Amino acid sequence: MNRHRIIRYLWKSLQNRPKLDSMRSLKSIPRKTPSNMRMQFVITDASIVAVPAVLCLGTFCFYMDLQKEETFLEEQSKHEPIPLPSNIKNLENKEMKYRPIQVIGEFDHMMERYIGPRRFLKTMKRDARIFTPSEKLGMLVITPFTIKDTGQRILINRGWIPVTQQDPNSRLKGQIKGEVKLVGINIQHSEQDSLTSSSSENPNVFSKRDLESLAQSTNSLPIYLDADVASTVEGGPVGGQTATDVKPYSSYCLALLYAVCLLFYMGQLKKRKSANSNNKINSLFT
Repeated sequence: MNRHRIIRYLWKSLQNRPKLDSMRSLKSIPRKTPSNMRMQFVITDASIVAVPAVLCLGTFCFYMDLQKEETFLEEQSKHEPIPLPSNIKNLENKEMKYRPIQVIGEFDHMMERYIGPRRFLKTMKRDARIFTPSEKLGMLVITPFTIKDTGQRILINRGWIPVTQQDPNSRLKGQIKGEVKLVGINIQHSEQDSLTSSSSENPNVFSKRDLESLAQSTNSLPIYLDADVASTVEGGPVGGQTATDVKPYSSYCLALLYAVCLLFYMGQLKKRKSANSNNKINSLFT
């Protein structure tokens, strides 16, 4: 009798034993010691503080770089206007960047080119037109300008117009004829934004300031001046639209920093969720 009872007990034990797959899954669940749990808690909390700190630091550096460029523009624009140098290569020097240059000559309105879309920059001119919010997005009018003394053709950014006034016939009053004297801010660098293209359905419209392409399409020298706000005439583009350029690598680095921090933060949240679920499973078997 004792032998039969022992055999029956062993058989029942074999029938009620846990399955092999469940045993493997239990073994695969990592047992967390108090030290490991403490370390994960510290790293997770540190990342929550570090991610906003890194983002703030990157944004601050980007803002300071932009502020430095704006300060340089303000200081350079305070200089007295100078004539266009005979050696145009001198315009590319750093000390000539944003310098006011006075030129005398005539516009060639038949060869107008446009850069857009561009937002309207407020000017200090009292009689400057006030546009509605729907007209804040427009274009810059780039017009070839023939220098009186040398006959050289350069590019003048006359200023900003609404999209509705792209057709020159809609602003005939502002198409100045004859000899003109104006002051322009020296801008001798193309916009280096690789995310945009200078091509467009309309060959006269450019999406960015590309000096070489603009010069070739208008048979002009790659000399580019932003007309100051005093050049604004009734019915014409609004001058004084010089904006500082953000260095491409600065904007790209800031965007990359935001993307990396976002991915890191999402990874930490995922780890915390998985850790919480593992703790619940472990509590069921302890």
